[in-house]
Amino acid sequence: MVEYLEKIYPIGGKGGAPFQEQKIKEIGLSTGSFVDAIYINGVRNGGQGGIETPRLVLSSDEIITSMEVRSGGYIDYLKFTTNKGRWIAGGGPGGMLKTFENIQLIAIGGRAGLLVDYLEFRMLIDSTIHPKPS
Repeated sequence: MVEYLEKIYPIGGKGGAPFQEQKIKEIGLSTGSFVDAIYINGVRNGGQGGIETPRLVLSSDEIITSMEVRSGGYIDYLKFTTNKGRWIAGGGPGGMLKTFENIQLIAIGGRAGLLVDYLEFRMLIDSTIHPKPS
């Protein structure tokens, strides 16, 4: 039987105003060279720029199982993939890449202004794998 550990991974810079952590039921992005905004359950967190992606609405048996994040002072790029192979992605090539595999993303909170500055990812990880951001 797999035992899961709950972890919070903070990524990004120090700017922006805080936004409350929310459990993920629907996620969307507005991006250009950076992640301008992240939509969590229909709520926009971030600025008004960028091109909006279609929203990824999770079904009752669907979870986000992998992520790619590029960041420096801001969140440059995000990609979320579900256990059903559906995904959403956007942003630019800057920042350092971190990947998360074999996870169950529970919630996202963070800080945002004109761009998304910082995100905290609450996730369950398989205790036998101990995934760490690469």
